[in-house]
Amino acid sequence: LKVLKQKAYDEINAGNLRVRSLVIWGAQDPQVPLGLGQQFNDMLSAANVETELAVVEGAGHAPFVEFPEEFNELIVSYCGEDH
Repeated sequence: LKVLKQKAYDEINAGNLRVRSLVIWGAQDPQVPLGLGQQFNDMLSAANVETELAVVEGAGHAPFVEFPEEFNELIVSYCGEDH
């Protein structure tokens, strides 16, 4: 997993991610804390990726399971934005 994660980070930092991105993170994620989500979003931004961080309050590691309606609304809203 570490190797795959590093490969993905290398690709992002090389400028190979060319689509806007929505990063959805659980505010109370015990496995991957919100600070790491913020760092990941900052890394995307530094690599010139148009990115937005959406934090789901009350969610842990699986906001798509814990708050499916809110999660889906975030995606629908993001995809519907004019960019």
